[in-house]
Amino acid sequence: MEQIYFYKKITDKTKIGEVTDNIIGDMKEYGIKSDNFDRIKTVLLEAEKNIKLHAESGEIEVNVQKNKFKARIKDKGPGIENIGLAFQDGYTTASNDAKQMGYGLGRGLTVIQENADDLNIASEIGVGTTFDIEIGL
Repeated sequence: MEQIYFYKKITDKTKIGEVTDNIIGDMKEYGIKSDNFDRIKTVLLEAEKNIKLHAESGEIEVNVQKNKFKARIKDKGPGIENIGLAFQDGYTTASNDAKQMGYGLGRGLTVIQENADDLNIASEIGVGTTFDIEIGL
């Protein structure tokens, strides 16, 4: 299989999960098969939620190669002041509105980490956050 590339820009704060479902649907339409679709979907959904709940906008880039799923998720948001603290279960900076919708429980980064084979995070206060994620196919 050659490399397949998907790109989705996120500016709409509604319909959490729509972008994730589109990417997974596109991957399946291209005939990509993996026992790790559940992990991929979980990682993408948590990243999408992060953008829609915390950032002004963002983008998800996915590269699928012979045996590897790679995603770069970038947002234009407040940035993560303390990445170590953000990985502690229960820590959240979600707004009250997000919490009332059932989001912002403080597990997003932990869930991404648990489902990724490799995870790198770079964040700059007032600029945004970038996640680089790899999962084997």
